[in-house]
Amino acid sequence: MIFNCCAKMTKKFLIYTGLIILAGSFFIYSGIYFPLDRQSREELFFVVSEGDGFRLISKNLEKEGIIKKSPFFDFYALASGEYRNIQAGAYFLRPSMSIAQVVKKLSSGDVARKKITIIEGWNVNDIANYLEEEGIVRKEDFLSSLKNTSQSLEGFLFPDTYFIPYGVTSEEIIAMMTSNFNKKITEDLMADIEWQEKTILDIVIMASMIEKEVRTYED
Repeated sequence: MIFNCCAKMTKKFLIYTGLIILAGSFFIYSGIYFPLDRQSREELFFVVSEGDGFRLISKNLEKEGIIKKSPFFDFYALASGEYRNIQAGAYFLRPSMSIAQVVKKLSSGDVARKKITIIEGWNVNDIANYLEEEGIVRKEDFLSSLKNTSQSLEGFLFPDTYFIPYGVTSEEIIAMMTSNFNKKITEDLMADIEWQEKTILDIVIMASMIEKEVRTYED
């Protein structure tokens, strides 16, 4: 009799414990993988500053209405080990993203970018004015950074479409444009320039002069 009673109590205890574990597991799972608002199409701009810890980040995410509760973010970031990989930068995040998706985004470094187009024929002042108008960097900062280079970069800032990360510096933009210029100088083009006994700088100067002189497509 006593044995049967103990067996029943043990069985009930195991059942209740199992139910509690299942309920707790579902609670945690839903907190991590169910977004705050699955139907939302809103995209929010969120900034992770240098030195921000994952707990501060999670509190800010909750405050901005991107995730449900910060403890779920903390738990997942710790359990997955992704808290080590979260990168500073500006991000576009949505309330329709789960915490797992938000952590993945912040860990991948997939920062928000702004599309800009540098037009052929623009000089450094034109580019500086455009970058300031687009709210990317101040004109004075961009021109000052150009002056601090070892040579004049007039003509070396390749006209093209760029996707600029928010918070980028003037130096980083200049490096991006000059790197793009270097990629366009193919081996065949370089050989042709050398065959003409000219340097890349000679060609850039000539191109700049032509752009200033011509007025129509036919010219």
